[in-house]
Amino acid sequence: VSEIRPIGVEVDGPGAIEMSALKPAEDGDGVVLRLVEKHGAGGRAFVTLPGFATAASVDLVERPAALAGFEWDAGARVATVPLRPFGIVSLRLRAEAGA
Repeated sequence: VSEIRPIGVEVDGPGAIEMSALKPAEDGDGVVLRLVEKHGAGGRAFVTLPGFATAASVDLVERPAALAGFEWDAGARVATVPLRPFGIVSLRLRAEAGA
């Protein structure tokens, strides 16, 4: 990824869940979105990701990682992301072909 253009990522869920980073993946394969729960309540975020074909959970060093409760709805381009209190979740996003 040589450039991250403005995108319409939306995070819906408890107010304490925020997007903390959107950056190129270290290996150049997509971009990484980080979400953080800031107030100790935990919860579930619904993240709308227009323009992305896939979303997958990764750890903080961007290796594939299982995340119980994570779901990707490719048709709606929405990820359901559970966050523990004060938790950080990273997602690897890959753009649609030609995007």
